[in-house]
Amino acid sequence: MATLAEQIANRLKAIRKAAGYKSAKSFAQQNAMRETTYIQHESGKRGINIDLLQQYSAIHGVRLSWLVTGEGEPYLSQSEEKEFIIDNELRGMNYYKNNNSEKLPTLNGKQITLIDFKLFKEILFALAPELNNEELGLSSNDLLEFGVDIYNSIIKTTADENSRKSIISLSVASLKLGISKKGEKIKQIQNLQ
Repeated sequence: MATLAEQIANRLKAIRKAAGYKSAKSFAQQNAMRETTYIQHESGKRGINIDLLQQYSAIHGVRLSWLVTGEGEPYLSQSEEKEFIIDNELRGMNYYKNNNSEKLPTLNGKQITLIDFKLFKEILFALAPELNNEELGLSSNDLLEFGVDIYNSIIKTTADENSRKSIISLSVASLKLGISKKGEKIKQIQNLQ
C-alpha cells in the first residue's frame, strides 16, 4: 500500500504530465525551482509542507484539497483533456489499487507526519457546516483556503489539543461574525440611499 507521501507524489507527477512537462527536471527549471527538491517531492523521497502544496496547486490550477487527499475534481476549472491524462497516469501507477492506505508516511521505518492531518481534519469538520450557509456567501474553495490559514496559524504554535480546538472554534466564529457585520454595514449603506 502506498504511503500518503507516495500518493501525493503520484498526483504531483500526474498533474505535471497533464500540464505537458516531459520530466520533473523540465518542470522545475521552467518554474524557477530547485530541481533536486522538486524531483524528490515528485518521487516521494522528500516531505512537502502545506505552503509548497499550495504553491504546486496554484501553478497547476488544481484544488489543494485534491492534491492532498485525491478526493473530488482535480482542476479548479473544467479540463477534461488534463483530467483524462491524470486518470491514465494514476492508473498506470496502480494508484487506485494502492490508494486505500490510512498509514502515515514513514522515513527509515519510523512514522512521521508531514501534515498534521488530525488537526487539518478538525478544522475541515468545523468549517463543513458553513458550506451550506448562504449568508456567508463563500465558496468551498474560499472556506478551504480559510481552513489552510487556520492550520498554518495553529501549527506554528505550541498550543495543546484543547487550545487548538478553542482556536478553531474562535476562528470559525470570527469568520461568521465578520461576514454578518459586513452584511449589516452593506444594508445600512443601502438604506441611506
